Amino acid sequence: MLSVNDSDIINNLKEENMMLKGQLDFLVECIKNQMTNLETLCENSKNNLIHKEYLKPYYEKMYKCQLRL
Repeated sequence: MLSVNDSDIINNLKEENMMLKGQLDFLVECIKNQMTNLETLCENSKNNLIHKEYLKPYYEKMYKCQLRL
C-alpha cells in the first residue's frame, strides 16, 4: 500500500513527465516547421542565392533529416 508521501511523489513525477512531453512535442513541431520553411524557401528561390545542396549537409547533421531533392 502506498503512503501519502509515495502518492505525492508519483503524482509529481507524472506531472513532470507530462510537462516534458509537452516541451518535446513543441520542439519537434518547431523543427518540422523550420524544415518546411527551408524547403519552401529553396523551392521559391528564383535567383539561386540559397540552394538545397548547399544547406543539405547542415540539416542532415543538425536534425538528422534529409531534404527532399
